Amino acid sequence: MSQLDPIALTLAKARRYLDTAEVLRQHGDYDSAVSRLYYAMFYCAQALLRAEGVTFTKHQAIIATFGRQFAKTKVLLPELHPWLRNAFDRRQASEYQSSTIWAWA
Repeated sequence: MSQLDPIALTLAKARRYLDTAEVLRQHGDYDSAVSRLYYAMFYCAQALLRAEGVTFTKHQAIIATFGRQFAKTKVLLPELHPWLRNAFDRRQASEYQSSTIWAWA
């Protein structure tokens, strides 16, 4: 992996965020865990799009384009798009609502 490879760097960041989400969950910090988990998913979607030559900075643009290019076409499991949208909504709630309750299975 070249240190300048933006796709590899983005995927490495996603892995770190996934690992951090698990640590936060284990400590009962669910709001922070859901935020890190969303960003892990977001960075994976961003890396996939970048591999296709598509770049955006806005979350909604990445989520929508991921859905069109990968879920709708069934290149990836179609369920991944609503999961990403749901994670975005949960991250928004965890960041901006005064109290959230998360059920973790």
